[in-house]
Amino acid sequence: MKRILTLMAVATAAGLALADPPVIEGNGVGLVTVTVPTTGSKILSVPFEKPLGSPGEAGVLSELIATNDLKGAAVAADADQIVVLTTNAQGEAIYYYYWYKLGVGWETNKTIKLGDTNVVDIVPDPANAFALARGLGFWLVRASGATGTKLYITGQIPTNSAAVNLAGNNKFTLIGLGALDDRDINDAGVTWTDRYDGAHLGQDSLRIVSDAGVMSTYTFWGDPDNLSLTTAGTTNEVTIKPGEGFWYLRRGANTTFTPVVIPPQ
Repeated sequence: MKRILTLMAVATAAGLALADPPVIEGNGVGLVTVTVPTTGSKILSVPFEKPLGSPGEAGVLSELIATNDLKGAAVAADADQIVVLTTNAQGEAIYYYYWYKLGVGWETNKTIKLGDTNVVDIVPDPANAFALARGLGFWLVRASGATGTKLYITGQIPTNSAAVNLAGNNKFTLIGLGALDDRDINDAGVTWTDRYDGAHLGQDSLRIVSDAGVMSTYTFWGDPDNLSLTTAGTTNEVTIKPGEGFWYLRRGANTTFTPVVIPPQ
């Protein structure tokens, strides 16, 4: 598989300065570049752990998602925004919104419940305190007039996998494969623990949005020991690039997903 990871050796306040040769062993720090549209939104995910932390640690939003090439502004309405899905104290799924304040970085904006459009009276955790574990997803919402086409995600290169908890009982979770190279959703290295084949409640499924903005649904189907993600019973090759994300709909009880372990260097 083509490896499209660029490893970051040096970062400066003025931008991302890359040194050569790159660090490719141990607790190196990495960088992935994701192509994003200039309008609309794109689902993304975290392929890294906490920058320079211990293996398996979740990094915080302000460290993982760089603002380079994004549109900043003095007010939230004019700036690019990051939206993350989380759970409040009552177990309700809610969205935290963050915006790129020019000259400052990611600032908190608003909170909206899943399936609603009204802002709720919950202040999001600061960007320097909100933890995003490897494999979890978020999305970028572009502001009017945005021109940059790249989003940079940085962090510690993972050397092993830690399970990501998925919401259960007909709920969605935003996730990604957590890989640092291109992977197919049916790749043998992708571990869908306890995925559900639809015997009682319907199949677990992925909702993947193409670069053209078209959403496709892929459901688990087949022998319980060899379930694959298909559309209309036909297994298709669907490539997920590093840093890209999608929705996972879990029909049954809570389950887990284990992000892909990177290939040996």
